[in-house]
Amino acid sequence: SNVTVIEMLPAILTTEDEEIARGLITILKKRGIQIFTETKVKEAKVKGGHAEVTVTNKEEKEEVFKAEKALMAVGRSPCTDGLQLEKANVALNGKFIKVNERMETTSPGIYAIGDVTGRQMLAHKASAEGVAAAENAAGKRATVDYSKIPNCIFTFPEIASIGLTEKQAKEKGLELMIGRFPFASNGRALATGGSEGLVKVIAEKELGQVVGVHILGDHATDLIGGPALALGLEATTDELGKTVQAHPTLMEAVSEASLDAMREAIHLPKKRR
Repeated sequence: SNVTVIEMLPAILTTEDEEIARGLITILKKRGIQIFTETKVKEAKVKGGHAEVTVTNKEEKEEVFKAEKALMAVGRSPCTDGLQLEKANVALNGKFIKVNERMETTSPGIYAIGDVTGRQMLAHKASAEGVAAAENAAGKRATVDYSKIPNCIFTFPEIASIGLTEKQAKEKGLELMIGRFPFASNGRALATGGSEGLVKVIAEKELGQVVGVHILGDHATDLIGGPALALGLEATTDELGKTVQAHPTLMEAVSEASLDAMREAIHLPKKRR
C-alpha cells in the first residue's frame, strides 16, 4: 500500500522528543510513506468509490490526492453542549468542564474526569482521574500527577515516553546527562527482527535523577511501565541502570541506556566523559 500523511503543522509528532520523532520519520520514509507538513486539507470527499482529498501547501498551491481509504485524525472535542451544566453551577473553561486538583467541579460534590476536563486526552489518564475522583468522593484525598503519565503512539515501530523531553529539560535550566541505547545492540531485538529504534534516558546531572525516558521501537508501549515506575519513585540512572533485567529481553535496553548516561554501558563502545 502507498501511504500519505497530511499534516497542517510544521512537523509531525510535535509532542515527542525531537530525536525520537526524527527517528520514526526516517523509518517511515524508508518504508515509502510520504509526509507532507504545513499542508492543509481543503476538502475530502468520496468520488467514484475512492477518497479524494484536496490540500493546499504553505505556498497556497493546491493538490488532489486519491486513495482507497482516507483517515481523518484531528483530535477530540468535549461533549458539553446541551447538558445545561449552568443549572448545576458547573463552570466551563471554554467547552471543557473546570475541575480542581481533586477532580471536583465548581459545584461541590460533582466530579468530572477524562477528555471532558481537557489536559491529555488519554484513556489511562482518565482512568487515573476516575480513581482519584472516587477516592475524593469517599472522603479521602487523592490527586493525579500529570507529569508522570506515559504517552504512547501505536505506530510501527511504536513510540512511548514519560517525563520531560530533552528540549523541555533544557528549558527548565537543568544540567543534563543523556544516555542512549539502540535496539540494534539488544539481543532480543536482533533475534526477533525488531532492531530499529532506541531508548533515550534523560537525567539531571547533580543527583542523577531520571526526568524523562523515550523509547522508539517494537513493544515500546509495553516497556514504558518500568520507566514510569522509576520516575514515580524518583529513581536515579544508577538505580535504573543497575536493576538486573532478565536476558534476553528488550528491557535490557532501558537499563543500558541508563548506564550510558553515566558512560557505563557494557554493550556500547566506550565513550569519552
